[in-house]
Amino acid sequence: MAVFFTIGIFALGGWYYWRLSSYSVDGNHFQSEPTRLPNNSEDQVSTDLPDKSFTEQVPTLIATEEVVFITPTPEDESLFTFSIKSRPENINASLFNQEHTCNWMGVAGQAFDIQGRPIPGITVQVSGPLHGKTIQFLSMTGSALSYGEGGYEIFLDDKPEDTMGEFDIRLVDQLGRGLSPRYSFNTYNSCEKNLAIINFKQIK
Repeated sequence: MAVFFTIGIFALGGWYYWRLSSYSVDGNHFQSEPTRLPNNSEDQVSTDLPDKSFTEQVPTLIATEEVVFITPTPEDESLFTFSIKSRPENINASLFNQEHTCNWMGVAGQAFDIQGRPIPGITVQVSGPLHGKTIQFLSMTGSALSYGEGGYEIFLDDKPEDTMGEFDIRLVDQLGRGLSPRYSFNTYNSCEKNLAIINFKQIK
């Protein structure tokens, strides 16, 4: 019996030793806790920054119609060597040209020197409103011989119209400088007055 008791004691002691080897010295089990992964819906922290982009303010360019202001050059009166010979007269244009019927309106005349002789080669300038625009017309004395050797003619419109002092006429040199003052003249809505006759004379 003593032998079996001794064998039992050793067997029980071995079993306790095996059990103690699976624990730490302070009695805590060495089995580690499983690693807990963060839950995407609860534990994940968003690193997205709020959108702070700004729209750059670009000034809007508004297309406007260009307006050009023209300051007339003061005329040098010392250059004036011509004046009108007589007051403008409005007559029927067909008296000088049968083709100028009631579908024509214009101005014509001649230029004369101090001795009263016709002078060709001088520029005649007419300015005035036509169909809502300011138009400038040019002619040359001596270019319309039906009015004389120093004759000129300027077509204004294809029908007679009433305009009171809206057109002006003068003589200019090759640089566009006035050789005479500007003279205003009238036109009329009449086939019998569709031509304004204006003659110039040299004064010095």
